[in-house]
Amino acid sequence: MTVYKQIGLGSLIKLDDDGVGFDTVPGVITADPPARTREEVEGKELGDDFDVPILGCELPSEMTIMLHYLEDDTEHAKWTTLFESQDDCDMQIVTPHSSPITKEFTCKVKHVGEQQYANNQTIRCEVKVQRTSDITVT
Repeated sequence: MTVYKQIGLGSLIKLDDDGVGFDTVPGVITADPPARTREEVEGKELGDDFDVPILGCELPSEMTIMLHYLEDDTEHAKWTTLFESQDDCDMQIVTPHSSPITKEFTCKVKHVGEQQYANNQTIRCEVKVQRTSDITVT
């Protein structure tokens, strides 16, 4: 069995907040991609020896992004604007494999908040987005 390793360096988070096209989100420190999980539906019948759940609809999930924060940064202002408007936006996660993989989905900004200040770190902002569509992979 061959084991392939890929580091996160070179991965890109892209945002289309205005329907014009995707722009790379600057200052990304970490990104926790949305999970794909299905609901379990009870399907046991009388007389069954083994309870095997039936898999139902895909559940909603969220993505968390940690960013460097600058108060007057117009890029950061996009997140606040999307949070306040509750508008949908499109996101892409591009991973730098030999043939890059792009995962795209629609979402809403659920949370924008500065993180704890520390004297040995940059000021950071956490953004959480709620996925509102399927994830397409290209």
